Amino acid sequence: VVCVGDFPVTNSLDLAQVQPCTEVTGSLTVEIPGLSDVLLPNLRTVGGVFRVDGTSPTTVSAPDLESVGDQLILFTPAVSSLDLGSLTTVGGKLRFLQADALTALEGVNAVSVDHETGKAKVAYDAKKTNSKAMIQVIEKLSFKATLDVPEKS
Repeated sequence: VVCVGDFPVTNSLDLAQVQPCTEVTGSLTVEIPGLSDVLLPNLRTVGGVFRVDGTSPTTVSAPDLESVGDQLILFTPAVSSLDLGSLTTVGGKLRFLQADALTALEGVNAVSVDHETGKAKVAYDAKKTNSKAMIQVIEKLSFKATLDVPEKS
């Protein structure tokens, strides 16, 4: 189901209206007071900005989401579970603002930064993470990225 236009989701009826959507041609903003789970099981593409706001959501799940045309913004301090397992393209910035409860991203095992050189290392699960897509996202943020493949012994 292609949903044409911008969708401000401010109540559970709005959320039920966009849950069947596989594509939102405009922007999708979810801000529902008291909602603990933002579940968008069919969503594959958002043409504009995809934003989740609010103090309540603890779970954001759009497991089939592949592409966001503009920014992807998560602005919720309570979210501790984030499933964007198919995401490969973000046209603008990927922003996590005040996402204090978020301690991990599925497929990313560890990130470390060498403060002397400024180089960051990301350890990830190759079965759950598309390394080429991860490199593209890092480079889109104006950072240099390379993939070091460990030698097999």
